[in-house]
Amino acid sequence: MNFTVRHTETHLNPPIPVGKVALIKREHLIIDAFSSSGITSTAEASPLPTLNTETIDEAFQQLSEISSLTSLYDLPSSDELLKEGIEALWKLPALYPSVAFGLESAILGIIAKIENVSLSHLLNPHAVSKITTNSLISPHISPNPIADLKSAQAKGITCFKIKIGHQDTIFDIELIQDLAMHLNDNDTLRLDSNGSWDIETWAAAAKEWEGIPIEYIEDPMPNPDDLHHFHDMTRLNIAADQWTLTHPLEDLLYIPGLTAIIIKPTAFGAISKIHRYKQQLKGTHLNLVISNCFEAKEGRDILIELAKAYSGATPVGIQGHD
Repeated sequence: MNFTVRHTETHLNPPIPVGKVALIKREHLIIDAFSSSGITSTAEASPLPTLNTETIDEAFQQLSEISSLTSLYDLPSSDELLKEGIEALWKLPALYPSVAFGLESAILGIIAKIENVSLSHLLNPHAVSKITTNSLISPHISPNPIADLKSAQAKGITCFKIKIGHQDTIFDIELIQDLAMHLNDNDTLRLDSNGSWDIETWAAAAKEWEGIPIEYIEDPMPNPDDLHHFHDMTRLNIAADQWTLTHPLEDLLYIPGLTAIIIKPTAFGAISKIHRYKQQLKGTHLNLVISNCFEAKEGRDILIELAKAYSGATPVGIQGHD
């Protein structure tokens, strides 16, 4: 297998919230891969500023070094790759997460074409044929969050991720109450505070939100070790998001009230690593929610295949900005 890498950009209007930063431009590294028999695939390896530690230049440099050597490596089977990971199989130096994701995406894309199956069915023979998504609402950027919710409802969306923690606490608490008044019977909310609230604030908010269909809170506090009493005090369920980048799954599973594991593949890393996570979650009540980092269409298409394979009917966080 061989591949080349090209650089593209997407200008974002409106800007995209990433942590406390609003991105106006997203840079992409697109991988164009081809096998010795002429089969091609396209993937993406684009680190997201503030979330990935590697820069776009560092990812490009690593991909360039690997591309000069790929003709020396045999194309692995999907079983080998998903079990061992391409880093181990090809005895590569430690890969940046975005590079590991992009490289394995490209290889698995070729293998899927050789086996005449979709990527999702290569990863999981029982993959669903269609995904559902949540709608992202960012009140610190949007002038009218309620209008955003109603617009998403008109498209048939029933799950809404609300960014909080960027405004005054009272504003956020009242905003969730206001949005709840416009929910339909089967609608749910997912809240993301970027770990900016303390336990006392959460306890006060939970009292005000009693009866509101809140599915879970993403990373409610900066450190999951501080969550010993969170679920008891708030009765709110929890989803691990950026914690997955800093804590092993075995530690996260002990969090009281944990209901979902959110994976951002561009920051999390190799598809083989995600596959092993999914295997570990078998027999638990936990959902694995695939979420994007505002990739280009090439990366977004792969995330959709991952969501079909690993998230099933659970709404996922894949928004399109291509």
